[in-house]
Amino acid sequence: MSKELNYKIETLSLLNQLTLSLSNSIIINKNEDETRFVVNRFNASETISFFFNAPISDFDFDGDEIAFYNFAEFFQLISVFKDPKITQDLNKLIISKNNSKIKYVLSDSEIISKGPKGFEISEDANCEFELNAEELKNLGKMIGLVSAEKANIKVNNGKLTITLCNETHENTFDKEFTTITSDGEDFAFNIPSEIFTTIPSGNYKVMIFKDGLVMLEYKSTNVSLKLLVGEISND
Repeated sequence: MSKELNYKIETLSLLNQLTLSLSNSIIINKNEDETRFVVNRFNASETISFFFNAPISDFDFDGDEIAFYNFAEFFQLISVFKDPKITQDLNKLIISKNNSKIKYVLSDSEIISKGPKGFEISEDANCEFELNAEELKNLGKMIGLVSAEKANIKVNNGKLTITLCNETHENTFDKEFTTITSDGEDFAFNIPSEIFTTIPSGNYKVMIFKDGLVMLEYKSTNVSLKLLVGEISND
C-alpha cells in the first residue's frame, strides 16, 4: 500500500549537508513516541559524530525506519522538480511532478553500519562560546588557505583561541573568541579541522571539555543537531 509523504525540504537539505561530508549512508529511525525522526552517524574515521532529529511532519515516512545507501543522491533527485510529490511504495520512493516521475529504490538497513545510539555528558563544559555563521565561514576559508589539518583549542586565563595549523609547514591562523562561560582551568588539545568545513552553515553554541571533547549545538527552533568531536593526537 502506497503512502504520500509530507516533507520539509529545508530539513532534508540540512540533513543532506551533513551526509555529503560526514556519512552518505544513513538509517532514519522514529523516536519512541513517533513524534520525531532521528539520524545518528559517525564520519569514516569516527572522530566526528552527529545526532540529528526533527519533527516527523518534516519527513513522515511509513514504518519504523528507512535507509539510504546514498542520501545525497536521493536529495539530488527530489531537487530535480520544484515541490514534487513523494510517495512511498514498499521499498521504493516515487518522486513525481505533473507527468514525470522518478523511482528511487530504498536500501536494506541491514547492510548499513549502525550509528551511535546516543550520548550522555554528565559534567558541565569547562568553556562555552558562540560561533556564528560568518565566523564559521571565515574559519572554513582559512583552513583552505593555510592547508590546516588540525585545529588547536586553547583556553588560557579564560580566553579561548583556535589555531589552524599543518604539521608540514609553519603557516597558522589564530582566532580569539569571547567566551560565554569559563571555569578558569587552562588546557589545550587538537581536533580535526574538517569539523569547520563539513558542518552546515549556521549559528552554533560550542561547549569545550578539557578531557578532549568539543560539542557543537546547531541553533534552530525545530531541528535538533548536535555534533561531537574528539581529540586527535599531536603526531
